[in-house]
Amino acid sequence: MFRGQKIRTVTRLGAILGVLMGALVALSPRPALAQDREVLIGIVTSLSGFVAPLGLDQRDAALLAISQINEQHLIPGVRLRPIVQDDKGDPTAAVVAIQRVLQQGVVAVIGPTTTGGTAAVAPILEAKKIPMIGLGLLAGDIAKTPLPYVFGINYTTDDEARANFNLAKKLYSPKSIAILHDTNLYGVSVRDGLLAIAKAEGVAVVAAEGYKSTDTDMSPQLTTIRTAKPDVLIQLGGGTAPALIVRQKYELGMTSIPLVTGPTAFSNGDEKFLAISGVKAAEGLRAAVISEEIWDTLPPSDPRQPLLQKFLKIFIQTYGRDATGYGPGQGYDSVMILADAIRRAGSAEPSKIRDAIEQTDYQGVLCRHRYTKTSRSACNASDFAPAVMTNGKLIYKAP
Repeated sequence: MFRGQKIRTVTRLGAILGVLMGALVALSPRPALAQDREVLIGIVTSLSGFVAPLGLDQRDAALLAISQINEQHLIPGVRLRPIVQDDKGDPTAAVVAIQRVLQQGVVAVIGPTTTGGTAAVAPILEAKKIPMIGLGLLAGDIAKTPLPYVFGINYTTDDEARANFNLAKKLYSPKSIAILHDTNLYGVSVRDGLLAIAKAEGVAVVAAEGYKSTDTDMSPQLTTIRTAKPDVLIQLGGGTAPALIVRQKYELGMTSIPLVTGPTAFSNGDEKFLAISGVKAAEGLRAAVISEEIWDTLPPSDPRQPLLQKFLKIFIQTYGRDATGYGPGQGYDSVMILADAIRRAGSAEPSKIRDAIEQTDYQGVLCRHRYTKTSRSACNASDFAPAVMTNGKLIYKAP
């Protein structure tokens, strides 16, 4: 599952990763399981489809974590074995993938990648009483009414709406905004959060235009927004669409309307984003992002900075490529949370793993992960970092 020419690096870097693993090991005592056993966990990510670069990073980081956990025997008496499936970035395919890993006897699931996929599989895993740590945002019914076996590695859609709005407010003090959003579950959910926040803050929403994830021409929506003359445009979407929006906005001469975007705009990585948008069109773009997307420019005071520095350098050494976005942190933190829960529970019983996940308090590379009976998303709005695109690089910059 690891790339052949790089697998030797995993062993060589075990000592280095011990620093990261120490955070996991130090959390609690190590109760022993009754006997050595192989424990199967599902890894369901987008290995194809519109966010495949994100899903591939999630998978590879999860496999890296599993390899280190097994090599260092961090769960006494247990060896984790991943069952990997492709959710194709599609909710229907995610359901098929989940059924496949369930048939093989997994005790927990990491994934799927997308918000829509996470929402589609959550009721299935809840009914089977198999704990999941979704990689997509928790949205819709599963966000409003938490399910006992469903957890998320991210923030909520309301958190992203708040982070985007707060950044726009600090930068531009807008009296009006426009929203350009994907019409999938993620985009609609964050849009609805933005609408509610804007109303509460007394900021007019003069346009709210939607597009499909696979659309390539957003000029009609942008023309409508230009006519509405907002003080700020907030974009919500992933895949290639956000970069196309930046390019087409520039081509339409809409440079007087500043653009603020969320972290999913860079889900396929900065390089691919800039290859589509163009460096000149993207210059000055402001974003509320996950810390991993600007890991090498975070201030030293950020508690995630040392972990990110170590982890992402190891990821690059192991796979021979840079991370394309925030996927590696999601995959890595999810596995570490699950492994810590199995170890603290002293059991591979799904119900006991679930109980232990709910008691998680783990400083990861994305945020300090905590869950409660009513909060199933590990991160929150305060975990976003402000960023700006400068000379073809996304860097940290406080407003």
